[in-house]
Amino acid sequence: MGLRGRVRRLGRRGQRPPQLIESEPPPLPRQALLLDLELEERQLGGYRERFEQAEAIGLPDVSEALRPLLEQTQDHVRDLRGALGQ
Repeated sequence: MGLRGRVRRLGRRGQRPPQLIESEPPPLPRQALLLDLELEERQLGGYRERFEQAEAIGLPDVSEALRPLLEQTQDHVRDLRGALGQ
């Protein structure tokens, strides 16, 4: 069966149309930024804690591996705060 026939089969009469799934509307842009900021701040706190733990127990390779993540997250938090006027 060719493409035309397959497309016709999709639109056969007598079949129920697919049910639409109800969903919540997307958050407003400011709300989305606030949620993102909250998440990033929690991640930043976790990275800082792990960085300090690695330093305290003498694992410089682990703290060095965390440094770029820490810096990137700090930059993102700064950008989000700027976008929110904080």
